[in-house]
Amino acid sequence: MSTHLEDLIRQSFNGALPAADRQMLRDLLQQTDNEVLENVLSGIWMEYEGSIPAKTDIDELISGLPIRRNGRVTAIFGRAAKIAASILLLLALGAGLFYYYAGSKKWGLVAASTITIESRNGGATNVKLPDSSLVILRSGATFDYPASFSAGKREVKLNRGEAYFEITKNQQAPFLVTTDWLTIEVLGTTFNVKAYDRSDSVETALVEGAVRITTKGRKPETIVLQPNEKAVYNKTNGKLSISKADMESEIAWMQDTLLFKSTKFSDVIKKLGQKYNTVIKIEGNRYNNDTFTGTLEGENIEVVLSALQLHYHFSYRRSGSMITIQVK
Repeated sequence: MSTHLEDLIRQSFNGALPAADRQMLRDLLQQTDNEVLENVLSGIWMEYEGSIPAKTDIDELISGLPIRRNGRVTAIFGRAAKIAASILLLLALGAGLFYYYAGSKKWGLVAASTITIESRNGGATNVKLPDSSLVILRSGATFDYPASFSAGKREVKLNRGEAYFEITKNQQAPFLVTTDWLTIEVLGTTFNVKAYDRSDSVETALVEGAVRITTKGRKPETIVLQPNEKAVYNKTNGKLSISKADMESEIAWMQDTLLFKSTKFSDVIKKLGQKYNTVIKIEGNRYNNDTFTGTLEGENIEVVLSALQLHYHFSYRRSGSMITIQVK
């Protein structure tokens, strides 16, 4: 059995494990004696050690895994558990996460119904859903999806932040993206959603395909969006509007870039706050009517603000997670 188990794990590590064999891998891991399992995993790990991308470094993976699940599981990871977690992470997490209790020396499977991904500040996070749809989460975004989709419906939730979706077509199972303010229904399409906590609107920009957007509340409103259109829902007055979308600007963040075309100075600052998950206040109204065209990029907000200072005369001070811009 260990030879078969080794083969399945190697396939998962190489991204070649068929979806139909994932359950078999889970079953074998749960049935295998812990000592045998540790020997199998340790042997495989020795083969791969040194050739794995830095992002899958074991200690970093276990200490910083951006996942929390419904219910509480206290897991103490030994060497074998770390190896297993790194390998099984490649199962796209839709198969569940294995854990190891050091006290009882038992392996188990967290069969939670919902997986929550929190995209860390400073970079995007790619999520492969159980149906092979792709979601790219912008820095600071939080996203929920089920460990497996039920028959006839695929539903996920963008809790906050921004996400780009490439949805696998399945006419028998509509795909739903929900936010606190509206629901987006698709059959097979590519689109971008902005649902920031500190923003007064929720935006959906459609790249290709078609989506049906329905607002929540006492008087739901529904519209159908076409490619290169953007729907904006105003949280304050409950109005839903459609306009043409500049898709280049809408999805520039996926290249870790902010692209502006005749954008008001205040809106530029607002988008910087969203990107770097920072509260930014402006003191002074000198640039209220000014617009900015250009590209801003940088690993931290100080670099970007320094670039903006080449165009505008302002100083700024930082206090914790808040920045105050003082216009001269």
